[in-house]
Amino acid sequence: MPYLRLVVKTQKRSPCGTSALELPLAMFALLIIFVFPMINYGTIFLRYALLESVAREGAHAAATAHSFSTGSSGRPSSLEATPTTVGTYASRFTGIDIVSTKVSIISINRQTGAVAITTQKLATPANTTNYLYFIQCAVTADLHPLVEYALPPLSSVPGLRPWRTTVAIKQVAENPQGLNE
Repeated sequence: MPYLRLVVKTQKRSPCGTSALELPLAMFALLIIFVFPMINYGTIFLRYALLESVAREGAHAAATAHSFSTGSSGRPSSLEATPTTVGTYASRFTGIDIVSTKVSIISINRQTGAVAITTQKLATPANTTNYLYFIQCAVTADLHPLVEYALPPLSSVPGLRPWRTTVAIKQVAENPQGLNE
């Protein structure tokens, strides 16, 4: 009987199929590891810039007020106008939760450069000959990322949870004679 030889032809496999299968998995991992955190950080930094604008508007409202702590009808004081202005401007943006607003008077001695900061009205009328007067508005807020993650394995990673920060802006007091009222 003749000897039968069975020949099985094997084809070499192309690595293209394996690469085509692994590429979506690798791209997904890169997306999760790099792109989403960059988007979250970008969102937080955008909201930080918006918070700076909010604080600048609050400082402007405080610096242009006619008095520091005692307002009159139609003319709110710095302490009354600033939280209202900050709240109004912050409500225009999402992801910014105002925690507190603090208004201070900064007095700088022109001769010595000594700086005094107070959150109370001045005890005596402003002495514009010897001092420069500034109003500072410090706004503390929670800035939220685009996507928040609060589950245990990644809950402590910065950028995945709200970030509490304070922005302080100062402006020259336009009515220093009202700082003792």
